[in-house]
Amino acid sequence: MFTVAERLLSVQQTESTKNCEAWAKYFPFRTQNLTAVELSDVDDVNSFLLFLRYSYYRPRDISAMMGTMKEILSRKGGADCVKAEDFNDPSFHDAHADYLLGEIRDQLLFYYSQEEFELFLQFFSHLNGKRKFSYKEFLTSMNSFVADCSSSGKRLPQFFESAEIFLQFLYEQNVICYIENDAGMRDAERFIRWCFRERTLSNLSPKVRTHVNYAIFPGLTKALNVGRPIRVVKAGVDRDVGTIIRLSGLQGYGFIRGGAKQSEYYFKFDQLRFDAARLRIGDKVTYEVRVKYGKVRAESIERG
Repeated sequence: MFTVAERLLSVQQTESTKNCEAWAKYFPFRTQNLTAVELSDVDDVNSFLLFLRYSYYRPRDISAMMGTMKEILSRKGGADCVKAEDFNDPSFHDAHADYLLGEIRDQLLFYYSQEEFELFLQFFSHLNGKRKFSYKEFLTSMNSFVADCSSSGKRLPQFFESAEIFLQFLYEQNVICYIENDAGMRDAERFIRWCFRERTLSNLSPKVRTHVNYAIFPGLTKALNVGRPIRVVKAGVDRDVGTIIRLSGLQGYGFIRGGAKQSEYYFKFDQLRFDAARLRIGDKVTYEVRVKYGKVRAESIERG
């Protein structure tokens, strides 16, 4: 994987490079929270491990991340290299999350309808913002989702046939991993099982374990709007939680993505209940959905 990325960068150099010079030139920062083993394996290019954390170990994922970073930095006036704060920029993670969810969407729409894909997305609102959850919490969320669909007359696709089938579906789509952590085992010794890492020629369909803990893939959390409650209630008013995805400061408007269906909502800056100068792409906000001039908009926007 690293050799492919190094090759993509080195062929663009006017002078020949060797070893890891090209990557070290463009990504000269260090990844945080590495284990002792990881630190012993890498030196100047350990920033690549951060790219791996947000990829499915596919060359196209790394290439897409580099392309997204280049585009974002170009809009800011350009830069000689990528810094750690550039990688941690919410606008980068938001764009990368959209890319990863788009990959899943394209795959699912080959077998399922757009409506069924939207039902898939709606499930995550029933996790109540949890990025990590237990098997019991998963069952509670699943039962709540099924009850909600039944009351509204929605027909569930086959992958919602049972909690076990849907859990396996999420695992095979690499949306979740399962975490093995025996009694007395330290956090650093946990075994984190991703389907794309467990899959081999002799085991093309690895099975997910039940009655353990689970976590959503880090690169997808912003697209699925997890990590904090999806919906909140203030003063008896039902509000959605969303993410700022686009801004036009000159025209005074922007777009929020959020709610149970992860829909996009237009808003004007005069609906912000805080200083618009403090608003940034990637910010979490709460808002009310209103219909104005025949169009659905976000209004009464507050900090999340």
